[in-house]
Amino acid sequence: MTIRDSRLSAGSRDLLPPKFYRWLFIGIFAFAESATLIIDLAYWSNGDTFRSAAIDFFISSALVLILVLPTYYILKRVLVKYKENEHKYRELADSLPEIVFEMDLEGNLLYVSMSALTLQGYNQEEFEKGMTVTDVLVDWEKSLTDLKTRVDNEIQAARGEYTAKRKNGTTFPAIISSRLVYDGEGKVVGLHGVLTDITGQKKAEERLKRMNTELNGYAHTVSHDLKNPISNVAFGCEVLQNLLDLPLTDQNITYIKEVADVIINGSVKAAALIDELPLLAESGQVPKEIENVDVDEEVRLIIADKSLQADGVRFNTNDLGTVVASPTHIYQIFSNLISNAVRFTNGDESRIDILRLPSEEGSVHRFLVKDNGPGIPEEIMDKIFILFTKDKEKGETGIGLSIVERMVKVYGGDIRTYNDNGACFEFSLKDYTQ
Repeated sequence: MTIRDSRLSAGSRDLLPPKFYRWLFIGIFAFAESATLIIDLAYWSNGDTFRSAAIDFFISSALVLILVLPTYYILKRVLVKYKENEHKYRELADSLPEIVFEMDLEGNLLYVSMSALTLQGYNQEEFEKGMTVTDVLVDWEKSLTDLKTRVDNEIQAARGEYTAKRKNGTTFPAIISSRLVYDGEGKVVGLHGVLTDITGQKKAEERLKRMNTELNGYAHTVSHDLKNPISNVAFGCEVLQNLLDLPLTDQNITYIKEVADVIINGSVKAAALIDELPLLAESGQVPKEIENVDVDEEVRLIIADKSLQADGVRFNTNDLGTVVASPTHIYQIFSNLISNAVRFTNGDESRIDILRLPSEEGSVHRFLVKDNGPGIPEEIMDKIFILFTKDKEKGETGIGLSIVERMVKVYGGDIRTYNDNGACFEFSLKDYTQ
């Protein structure tokens, strides 16, 4: 704990060191004894007997001792108790993750707990030399204006959000809860309070905001994207039923085949959505099985899948190595990226690169999946991983890339996209540890 001229600490504003009070009482006792002796000597010199004067001296000394000693020991006990309570207060303040502080009306920090050293990067010596609110808050002017308003309007307790800053210049959002401090005459001399880092809370709010966006997208998918193919299937069945009542002429057979294609396409789209929604729900969960996954083997299985095969598509890979992960997660990540690339490759010269990139850390694995198609439209580049974002022409459910991002984050990695003669998806994965 760091304290600098802590005039605001309750009970300690006028407190002097215990040694001062000890010598004060010794001085009072010595003065009283000297005065008693002088008075007794005066009586003795005026004719009183020496014996009588000596008795008076000892009686007076005893009375002084009886009055002074209990007072001294009572005050000493009070001081010891105060020191114990102050020590407990300091230990409690230092054990808190929040910063406990005291400040005067000019913004000078008079006291901070040890958490300030951890959260803001300063050392104890720097605080002891003297720091102000300008050193620890970005919006320090707002904090002093708020304090003046509180003093003028006698608002004793308040809570507000500010932006705190560290010694290295980085910032973090914080909530400050504080109360005004008064002196013995009832005059405001400053405030004491608690500063709480709410970075985690802000991130949770952002996640909640994104989840709400995705929930709205989910509702849209159920009501529109899923409804449309099912409606097409129902309409196609009705038309097919009517066609079967007609003579089987060549023209009617052609109509039947066209309607059957509509039914098949609608069923495939509906099935794709139904298959991907459960994967979306599981994409951010902790993997159930962990092993050394051979990425080359998983990619070979994906490429061999008939649903991903396309005429003229050439796959280019290097040694993709192994990752400590769930085989299901690795398969899903590469499957979604490769199937996405297949849809956007460039005609007869279609090429998809699936590469392992160099990494400085052994436990961090970097990969690139790239096609040679037209690239990602600029209008959706920044929101490509948001649920249900898709290309208007070739996009399917808009779920696959969101699944990929969530699974990548499970492994402490990140993913980014850019255009370089085609769409590029570069991502990293860390070996999973419990």
